[in-house]
Amino acid sequence: MTARRDIAVGRIEEMDNLPLLQAAADKSLADDVIERLPASYEQMLGRRFDGGVDLSGGEWQKVALARAYLRDAQVLILDEPTAALDARSEYEVFQRFAELTAGKSALLSLIVFRPCVWRIVSLCWRMERSWRMATMRHFSASVGVMPEC
Repeated sequence: MTARRDIAVGRIEEMDNLPLLQAAADKSLADDVIERLPASYEQMLGRRFDGGVDLSGGEWQKVALARAYLRDAQVLILDEPTAALDARSEYEVFQRFAELTAGKSALLSLIVFRPCVWRIVSLCWRMERSWRMATMRHFSASVGVMPEC
């Protein structure tokens, strides 16, 4: 599957709308990854394909996030969307989430396991004892201050 098609899975009817796909890649920080590929958006992704290029775990996550941005959904539920990213890249992704959802009626639900991420959300539910008990904690949204992991 090409990078273009991989992102377009988010809205398959927009497969030929390259500017829209590029905008989604820009929002997810995947644009730099894709522009470095030999065939850019027409590059086959994954070594299983002839001429395919494999991406790092963090690069795959950025492409996956581009699909989510392409959907422009009111509700996003993301399970560890930054698990394969280093702390600085993770911070940049969360900073981008905050910027792109500012002033919108949007709910972003993240499933994360790194305690440093808990500091940059407005509400955190902490699940304990194998998901049997939940404790709710309120945090002040402090995006703009990089959490230390």
